[in-house]
Order: sequence, then C-alpha cells, then structure tokens
Amino acid sequence: MNPLVRTAVIVLVAVAVIWVALDVCTVAVDQREWAVVSLFGKIHSVIEEPGLAFTFPFATVTRVSRQLQEYATNEPSETVTGDKKNILISYFARYRVRDPVQFLQTIGQTTGGHGTMGGILYSELKTEVSKHSLEDIIAGRDILGQT
Repeated sequence: MNPLVRTAVIVLVAVAVIWVALDVCTVAVDQREWAVVSLFGKIHSVIEEPGLAFTFPFATVTRVSRQLQEYATNEPSETVTGDKKNILISYFARYRVRDPVQFLQTIGQTTGGHGTMGGILYSELKTEVSKHSLEDIIAGRDILGQT
C-alpha cells in the first residue's frame, strides 16, 4: 500500500474516532433549559449554564425546560361536591420547574409526565371541591384554594 494512502486512512480513522468521542461526551445546553446528567440510573449532576458541556461517556442527559409550562385536560372529569352532587370539571395548570432534580424524581420524566401530573392535579382538585357545596362553586365565590 502506498505510504501516502496509508497515512490518509490513519488520519481519517483518527478524526472519526475523535468525532465520535466528542459526540458521546458533549451536550449542548440551551438557555431555556437545564440538562440533568444521569449515570446508571442515578442523577449525577445538573448543568445549569447554557453552552457546550462535557459529560461522561454513555451518560443519559434529560432536558428540563425552564419556561412556563401548561397542563390542560382533554375531557372533563367527574367529581363529587361537599353536598354530594356530581359535577364535571375541566381544569388546567400553569407551572414552572424550579428544581429539575425534584421534578424528575417526582414526575419521573419530562415527556409523557403529564399523566402523573394529571393524577396529582385531579387528586388535589377533587379533595378541594369535596370541601365545598355546589352552590358555592357555581356562585363563583373565591373559595377554592382558600382553605
């Protein structure tokens, strides 16, 4: 084999190996998110600063948004008021994550975590609605969340 071709092949292989190593060990963090680095299922660190950061090879990086998020129900849910009357309630919540580690430990994930979020919200709403009569709720009195 020609020495020039052999050198070119070695250089190309070395560049490819370096490219793959950098791709596996780096993460680009947007200014609107945190990057939570997990190693073997345990949270190792949180990257808060935007930019390029280095991680362990084969670490799992979960992105958590810093922006205002919204959760809304697709269909009304049935619940019982304090005076034992059934009502249908549609609800929504806006939230912002302040602690990405606690968020991931509570919800478990960022995509599809709305199922867990919906369960928590519905449970709290049902508890609060069951404390008040239908008349108070319909009259629009600002009573929910005041107890």
